[in-house]
Amino acid sequence: MGNHLTLGRRAFGGLLAGLALTAVSRVPEALAAAPDGAGAVEDMLSALTASRALSFTAESSFGASVSKDRLRTLGNRASVVFQRPDSLFIVFGGGGQPDVQMLISGGEATLLRLSLASKTVLKLAPENGPAFAVPGLFIPFLGLLSETAGAEFFGDISSVTALAQGAPDQPETTTLAAVMASRFTGEVWVNKSTSLPVRTTGTWFGAKGDVAASAAVNFTGWSTEPPVAGAFAVKGLAEAKTVELDGLGL
Repeated sequence: MGNHLTLGRRAFGGLLAGLALTAVSRVPEALAAAPDGAGAVEDMLSALTASRALSFTAESSFGASVSKDRLRTLGNRASVVFQRPDSLFIVFGGGGQPDVQMLISGGEATLLRLSLASKTVLKLAPENGPAFAVPGLFIPFLGLLSETAGAEFFGDISSVTALAQGAPDQPETTTLAAVMASRFTGEVWVNKSTSLPVRTTGTWFGAKGDVAASAAVNFTGWSTEPPVAGAFAVKGLAEAKTVELDGLGL
């Protein structure tokens, strides 16, 4: 019995040694296949800032940190057209939400509520942080459209951690990275073929840290084609009466 026990221990030791060799031999392969989170985020920021025009659809869901008595969100769905340096047109609505249009140009945001034929004009406050640059409103994707998207959308990035990578057989593989920065903490999914964001989940902070709001935003329909003629000529804007923001009934 003693001999059998001794042989069993030796066999077990050999098995452990074999497993260790197998594990070591697989390490380079695993490292080579690991997602490059920092590279994905850098590529995303480069793609965004290099594009002279962008259009996309954003579908948002907002966390408990967002409440109407504190921050308005203008609805969950937004169709966005943007052209550098500062022309931005957004149509909010869908699913029975208020049909609100926003035009940003020349340091001002003009909101038009078609059903009320009313508008309000707000001076942008970029010092609040891009997500809160339109006073009283939380628009989590605005920083992506900046010339310095890394600083405007995230703030000073302190760390990027790769979390996962999409399977090779997916139609559009993605890289998931966790980002921590002065104005944002959360996760970003980046399309590997286009280097454009697919989904962002996190909390955005005001520049002073006194405002924070959370959301998850899905991006679809990205295009870098120039906007169609008249894309920023908002119909009914000139005839709309000017009211305070509360007068839009949002």
